Amino acid sequence: MTTRHSIAVSLAALFLAGAGENAGAAGASPTQVEPVDYVRVCDAYGSGFFYVPGTQTCLRVSGRVRAEYRVRGFGDMASAWDDRTDNSTQTRARGYARFDSRSDTEYGLLRTYVEAFLTADSGATATTTVGIDHAFISLGGFTIGKTQSVWDYWTGYAYGAIFTDYSNTKLWSVSYTGELADGLSATLAIEDNSKRRTNLVQLGAPATVIASGGPRMPDIVARLKHDGDWGGAQAMGALHQVMFAAGPGKTRIGYALGAGVEVKLPVIGPKDRLMLQAIYTHGASRYAVDSWDGRISDAITDGARTKLTTTWNLVAGLRHEFNAHWAANLEGGWHKVDALGQAYDFRQIGVNGNIEWRPVAGLAIGLEGEFRNVDYRAAGLADGNQFVTLVRVQRDF
Repeated sequence: MTTRHSIAVSLAALFLAGAGENAGAAGASPTQVEPVDYVRVCDAYGSGFFYVPGTQTCLRVSGRVRAEYRVRGFGDMASAWDDRTDNSTQTRARGYARFDSRSDTEYGLLRTYVEAFLTADSGATATTTVGIDHAFISLGGFTIGKTQSVWDYWTGYAYGAIFTDYSNTKLWSVSYTGELADGLSATLAIEDNSKRRTNLVQLGAPATVIASGGPRMPDIVARLKHDGDWGGAQAMGALHQVMFAAGPGKTRIGYALGAGVEVKLPVIGPKDRLMLQAIYTHGASRYAVDSWDGRISDAITDGARTKLTTTWNLVAGLRHEFNAHWAANLEGGWHKVDALGQAYDFRQIGVNGNIEWRPVAGLAIGLEGEFRNVDYRAAGLADGNQFVTLVRVQRDF
């Protein structure tokens, strides 16, 4: 808490105390003024925390406000500029509120964390939505609630507002993390299966997308993670049930395997980073990428057999800070999809880059370009490119 905030809280408390004292003097039977419990700074968990009055719980309240102007998909694929009714440009405003409480117990650190947001989008389908990215409780090494998937390691340096080459998924999970030694930890989790689903297809004339069956088996996710002075690394694996809600498709268990490494580059800059990640999936395509082309699948059936879709994925990212006020990010990914037959086989390449100006602490203004190329294997499907740009203004407090 800043000195200014502390003074303001103290003055408010003194004012209320004085008001109560005057009210007692004016009444027939004066009452004793309750002692004032001043807000105290809690420095045990970093800056910004204060003690909740009357407790040993430390609380930090923070937030973010973001405004974007987007020039939407132009190129020779899914263009937003080929019809007068297209939403060729779009605006977005989003506000976040975060509440982080922590206290020490005999069982370890007890923590709750909530991050909620409001989003207002423009366009022909303008909407205002409410969402929750995080709402979890943790005690010791256990965590339960909605939070970042245990699988996700690198979630990008650039904004990735439209296209991404990685997984950045918040979902319900329960996990346990054990600290081993020298920055090494191991985590085992069960997670919401529905957040990792994508298309299930039954071939025919025409092919039909079949809904997934109801949730029966959660995904099982494990990771081994290391954090050191040089950077960090993670190896992860997941099991994912694939179940057709109807038709001849068979229920199968898919899986995903991945590893990533992030290296600090102090020779270039004190906050510079280089990231490399490789992921293989078999019937669990959304463990690799959030923003796949629309022909992605988890499994395809032709009536006689059911084949899980396989993907290979390589991604890399670089962050460079020129000085305290200017930074640039560049990242890209190569993805190959192999499904039953050729109609759903394709290769996808993505590149995102931005430059960001931070005139004062907590405020960032950035310009980003995002590119995606899709190359279909089947004849008769038009390959193409998509490109979007956006300007973002963001304030963290």
